[in-house]
Amino acid sequence: MKRFFTFVWNVIFAAGVLLPLHSLVMELLTHACAAEFFDPIPTWQHVVLVSLMPVGLALLWVAKRRDQDERWKRLGTVAHGVMLGSALLYVAAMGPMNLFGVMLLPLAVVAIFEPMIPLLILALIGPLAALVVWLGSIRRVWRWNERRLWIGGLLAGGAMVIAAELPMVVMHERLHAAETHLRDVEREPEAFEVLRTSGQEAFLHRLCYSGAAPKDFGPLGHIFDPQQGLGGLLFKNWGLSTSSFSLETLRSIHFRVTGTPFSDLPPPRGTVGMRRGLDFVEDSSMDAFAWDGERGGDEVGARIRGLSLVTSRLDWHVDAPSALAHGEWTLEFRNTHANAQEARCQMLLPPGGCVSRLTLWIEGEPREAAFGAKSAVKAAYKQVVQVERRDPVMVNMVGPDRVMTQCFPVPPNGLMKIRLGITAPSEHGLHMPLIIDRNFSIAEGLKHAVWVQSKSALEDNSEAADAVKAKDGSWSWQEEVRHAQIDELAFHAKEGPAPKVWTEDLLAGTEPKFVVRELSEAPAVKKRVVVVIDASAKLAPHAALLRSALEKLSAGSLEAIFVSTDAEAEGVKASDLTEKTFRGGRDAVPALKAALKRCRQAGEDCAIVWLHGPQPVDMAGKEAIQQILERDASPPVIHAIGMVPGRNKLLEDLYDSTAIQGGSRWDGTEKSLLESMTAPSSTSRKYGRVDQAPADAPQVWEQLARHAVFSEVMAAFRGRDRVPEAQAQKAAQHQLVTPYSGAVVLETQAQYDRAGLKPVDGSTTPQIPTTGAPEPSRMLLLMIGLLSLLGRRRRG
Repeated sequence: MKRFFTFVWNVIFAAGVLLPLHSLVMELLTHACAAEFFDPIPTWQHVVLVSLMPVGLALLWVAKRRDQDERWKRLGTVAHGVMLGSALLYVAAMGPMNLFGVMLLPLAVVAIFEPMIPLLILALIGPLAALVVWLGSIRRVWRWNERRLWIGGLLAGGAMVIAAELPMVVMHERLHAAETHLRDVEREPEAFEVLRTSGQEAFLHRLCYSGAAPKDFGPLGHIFDPQQGLGGLLFKNWGLSTSSFSLETLRSIHFRVTGTPFSDLPPPRGTVGMRRGLDFVEDSSMDAFAWDGERGGDEVGARIRGLSLVTSRLDWHVDAPSALAHGEWTLEFRNTHANAQEARCQMLLPPGGCVSRLTLWIEGEPREAAFGAKSAVKAAYKQVVQVERRDPVMVNMVGPDRVMTQCFPVPPNGLMKIRLGITAPSEHGLHMPLIIDRNFSIAEGLKHAVWVQSKSALEDNSEAADAVKAKDGSWSWQEEVRHAQIDELAFHAKEGPAPKVWTEDLLAGTEPKFVVRELSEAPAVKKRVVVVIDASAKLAPHAALLRSALEKLSAGSLEAIFVSTDAEAEGVKASDLTEKTFRGGRDAVPALKAALKRCRQAGEDCAIVWLHGPQPVDMAGKEAIQQILERDASPPVIHAIGMVPGRNKLLEDLYDSTAIQGGSRWDGTEKSLLESMTAPSSTSRKYGRVDQAPADAPQVWEQLARHAVFSEVMAAFRGRDRVPEAQAQKAAQHQLVTPYSGAVVLETQAQYDRAGLKPVDGSTTPQIPTTGAPEPSRMLLLMIGLLSLLGRRRRG
């Protein structure tokens, strides 16, 4: 009988060694516990903790076999003490799952038909098996009479548990403090600064995709989960329970801590399908299928792995007399998932530009968009995307020079191609449109194929190529530009704009069909400026340039400088600006509030210059700024100058006020920055309509009529919630995307009819003029026509 009990104990001992090891391997491979219950191994330290159980018992096994060797007895005693803390932690975290696993053991024996079932059941009881063996071994260890070493092992094991769990506890508490500060800037002002030194950026970025429930903070976080953990229920009244954080909160905290929008970084491995685990584990089991929670919505949302922009082509024509440019931006997206995806991005247009054409290729054929009221366009798009899951693309204006583009479906393992037509003023140069927020990646090594042409000489700021003059006198520039350099590219026509030009508006309807534009120079008005500087980390490389430019402003021009911080705004001197001033992602609201207050006290000859970078998250307290801009009879004008391209949600929210002015693109030089702060453009365009073409001005292309309507709509703009029906209809009639009108391409006529929309006639869409010699197809047609005429004359 003794031999039988010895055999049973040896089997149990072997299970205590092998089952915790099995639990660790199964979790690393499948993340089953992380997906369903809690994340048992969120860090490397937790891998070590779990490993203590099989390693400690294995050493104890060897020590029992070499009972006469004092060194092995001492090693076995220490190993027995070290593993206790780990075993207790994981048995407590598993809680009722321990009993559940024991009850299912018989099923593990008979479930031969599905091998994964017994493997998962055995993984459930790994820590419990280790604890049972530990308890059964106490008597043997006690006989070895190495109690001081045993106590030392217990303390060392406890210290290792603390070392693994303390960073998770600290991270949770710091996130809680940061969440409190997001709601009330006067509380926890140091919350973000503490997180910036914690070295937890990768963990925080992963939470932006997976969420942050208590179970994401390791075994101890799960124990004190008030919803599931027993400890949380027992100690909730003592303030020892853990809490969850929303994705919106986590994404805001990530920006405030790092200064980088979370979607600017590639999505971490292990987030698809609610996966967790270590960064070194590449869990690609769910990569073939991806769920997109923001599909059809108003937010760009998280980056989707496997969705990318693979080609980009920009074709532009610059017309010097009208000082207008028209371009076509053709984009192609690829989706490597097994399910269809929606590509979403926010684009920054050239200053003062608007979208005047939208095309989607369906089965290889280009389809033109329908333009209509913004609400109707959005409703049609959501109906098709969320219910019918067919082929639409939509563009809407979301801020100054900013549009949101959405297209669905980028087919499984396929491509989707769209084209945007853009009309923009060019008297101060033509800048390229940019993607400033996106849910897709940019293909590695992507180059934008750029073509710019003009009938007058072109001047560019690129060293890669020079404009070439053709035989007919036209100029053209062509180059493949790397994605990282496209924001630096700009063109100028050497010929100045004509002071007065006209065009015929073919879409005028009942209005006078001739549009006249006159340029005039307004007298420069000397104003004092209050400068607001976004002290986010993205602007740190420009610290020296900012300091130099501000020091050159005269004392009579500069009223004050306010720098955004993690708490209240700070008034500073130009000499105080250093790279250390710029940390994380700052909240611009307090600085703008202080600037508005100072500017109102200074009088009507004061304006605000806001030098900003990305502000991709909602900021508390913006209502006070909106109130001043909406209620003040003559609110201070805010000139917003983006020093780093990126989404700015605060600018979008303040866009309803006409006191916000964009219309310029910083070119990276100190001269341009000084001019933007001291001498905003004094050139003004005046549009009018007449019944007869004027004889004292040259005729230009039809883009003049489109931009005249866009300027009229923007002059009438008083907020997106106040929609003048006449302006919305006029914008849609002229095929323009404005704050009141949008564009959408649908797949079938029935979908257009149901939405009350009508696609535009392709012959009325704006086109890029052809320069140079006729195309071969046109030349062939001319030759055929001439030959036919000659043949008729001979027969005659």
